Amino acid sequence: MKLEIEARRDEQNALWVSTCAHFPKLRITGRSDTELRKKWHQAIIPLLIKKQQQSQATPPPPPTPVVEEPKKIRPRASRSDQPRPPAGSAAVNKPKYELIIHYS
Repeated sequence: MKLEIEARRDEQNALWVSTCAHFPKLRITGRSDTELRKKWHQAIIPLLIKKQQQSQATPPPPPTPVVEEPKKIRPRASRSDQPRPPAGSAAVNKPKYELIIHYS
């Protein structure tokens, strides 16, 4: 995801005031490029994780069940030697995004 941010110089306080079209209510000020980036990362990551969880929270409707004849069950090989990721680990991962700040 590419997040483009507009930053304008506020003449009264000598601060950069920045806004993002994806999050119109979010407005961040900073004295330098690094301060702006740090504040944006701190503000955006929780919002993106929340958005990601909301999109995962609405699963598609279950398909209609189809009645089939029972199949022969064959024993499967054990996969206990392979480590399994903990349940819900996908939601913990930070969403990937690119932060682009346009100064004017």
